[in-house]
Amino acid sequence: MAAPASLSQPRPSGNAWIGLLQIFFSPGETFETVDRTSAWAVPFFARLLAAIALSFVTVRMIGMETIVRKQFEARPELAERLGKDKVDEIVQQSATPFRERISYGAAALGAAVVTLVTAGVFAGLLRVFDAPAPSTQSASAFTRCSLLSTC
Repeated sequence: MAAPASLSQPRPSGNAWIGLLQIFFSPGETFETVDRTSAWAVPFFARLLAAIALSFVTVRMIGMETIVRKQFEARPELAERLGKDKVDEIVQQSATPFRERISYGAAALGAAVVTLVTAGVFAGLLRVFDAPAPSTQSASAFTRCSLLSTC
């Protein structure tokens, strides 16, 4: 039995980062190439960069002080327990460059953990249902989908 046409085609060549942009303009073609390539690292790191960029833009547009103050407003019992002076001190400290950088790192770490755990569950489900896709191909497909959800 001959291999399907999509499996017999050569692997796509070119810059992987440029090829990643294809997912936004022709997602059908991009997911057709997933069966020929198992490149999961580029979409994974692109997702991390997108999470960091989104965190950066959010902190710059809204401001870290506003974000922290809104979190305390959403939990009035915590604000009451700490007291107004302590809440004001925490809000002031949140605007330091070091705390902003921590938020960027937390965004990247959160995106990595969510992507890896969800991809692991996805790969486990493929194994449970005896799907023929290799784990690297399923990881490639999942990381590309997760990149779309980030952007």
